[in-house]
Amino acid sequence: EAWAAEQGARADLRAVGLRQDPGLSASVEHRLNNLGEAPASTWGPTLDVPITTAGKLAIRQAESVAPLKESHHQLVRTAWRVRISLRSALVEWDSAEEQEWARVRLVQSREEVLDLMEAHLDADEASEPEVEQARAEAEATRLSLASARQARAVARARLAKALGVPSVAL
Repeated sequence: EAWAAEQGARADLRAVGLRQDPGLSASVEHRLNNLGEAPASTWGPTLDVPITTAGKLAIRQAESVAPLKESHHQLVRTAWRVRISLRSALVEWDSAEEQEWARVRLVQSREEVLDLMEAHLDADEASEPEVEQARAEAEATRLSLASARQARAVARARLAKALGVPSVAL
């Protein structure tokens, strides 16, 4: 939309220079009578005087440049808004992806700890409350991983929206 407005303003600026100035002109007239006889001629100089006074062309050009500048500024503002939105979505998506991978590694380590604690419980080297604590931590970490995956999906959708493509295209 901003690009179209700028192109329209550019066309208006080009049209200002093409517009004919009003003028005053006079010319010679030469006529033949119906019989084809030598006519009486009217002779005189031709006069063509453009009536562009007081800088009217410059004023029209200045009036045409103002909307062009405004449309250009609007185009730049729109481009910056898109850039900011896209950059923000990329940062959010990258952060969500890093969080997800960190949670995956944390889930793996918590499950290893839980396996070790259950092995110690079987060998009577750990108490039941310690194993339950390890189970609770492992489950909390799994829930945290699910939350991180959801955050990544939301960030992916936001990035797709900023790019103007469907989410599956990423």
